[in-house]
Amino acid sequence: MFKRFRGTKLFLTKDDELIHSGKPWKKRSKSGVFLTSCGRVVSIDQESRATAHVGYKIVSAKRATCRECNKREGKAVMDRVSHGRRVDRLF
Repeated sequence: MFKRFRGTKLFLTKDDELIHSGKPWKKRSKSGVFLTSCGRVVSIDQESRATAHVGYKIVSAKRATCRECNKREGKAVMDRVSHGRRVDRLF
């Protein structure tokens, strides 16, 4: 599973909840566990010992709808820009 999704941003949701962005969580040996941008560890399995947030599924979406995921993704982009380039070169 990790080989299939390595390096890609995934979007995960459960039932009619908000869509979270995330990536595979490699701290556990079990596949199917993901860390969302808002810090939630979720599993696509119905039962998991790694987390209580189970039953999520990977969905095709253009962006996350979870407010915290969007905030943290935006902050990461702004941090990369501010550390990578001087502000006066952007304009």
